Amino acid sequence: TRDGWLFELKLDGYRLIAAKTKGEALLLTRNGNDYTAVFPEIARAVKALPFTDCIIDGEVVVLDAEGKPSFSMLQRRGRLSSPIEIKRAAVELAATFFVFDLLAFEDFDLRPLPLSQRKALMLEHLPRLGPVRSLDHIEREGERFLVQVAAMGLEGMIGKRADTRYRGGRSDVWLKFKTDRTDDFVIVGYTAPKGNRPHLGALQLADMVGGTLVYAGRVGTGFNDAQLGELKAMLDPIARATPPCEGPS
Repeated sequence: TRDGWLFELKLDGYRLIAAKTKGEALLLTRNGNDYTAVFPEIARAVKALPFTDCIIDGEVVVLDAEGKPSFSMLQRRGRLSSPIEIKRAAVELAATFFVFDLLAFEDFDLRPLPLSQRKALMLEHLPRLGPVRSLDHIEREGERFLVQVAAMGLEGMIGKRADTRYRGGRSDVWLKFKTDRTDDFVIVGYTAPKGNRPHLGALQLADMVGGTLVYAGRVGTGFNDAQLGELKAMLDPIARATPPCEGPS
């Protein structure tokens, strides 16, 4: 809780930059991959925005029956490559693009403006409902907001300095707060299955410690048979003879 900061939901999705230029839409990932054809319903909504040119930053998600972002449902969308399957999924697993920043509008580059002003312009010009919608925020009351986010069973929140200009990449003016005690790990191997379990046993995990990948343990629960099969199919082609991480110190 702090003056000069604002807080918004942390969404479990894919970060995208979307642009409408001369009436055409473009969706790009942070790595510069073109996702326009992956989420055609989002591209159509961007193209339909009632102005000529804009660049927006946000998160694309797939909402479950309770209206909460489901990363597993989003991954099903992201893995599709067949145009027919993508068209069907655009209806059955429709995506929503939550916009949290407005980088350019018509002939104006908005990146030098403070975040609070960019947010105000975003909320004024972008819709609040539909496939492309503004992500609202609150000011100052970070602790109270996080309590409410946790009570709703959502992933967490992002705190942002309200007076900063836009810049790409990670920085100390955007802070992530998760409601669960979680961390990110790298899959570095797996064990053989035992008994009636198909495909693989447990995933071997590693963590980045001081710039070095260090073995952190294993996890084998929470997967159904289909997920185990998908994981094995993804991991087998990148198998290697030597361990990619060091042992714990």
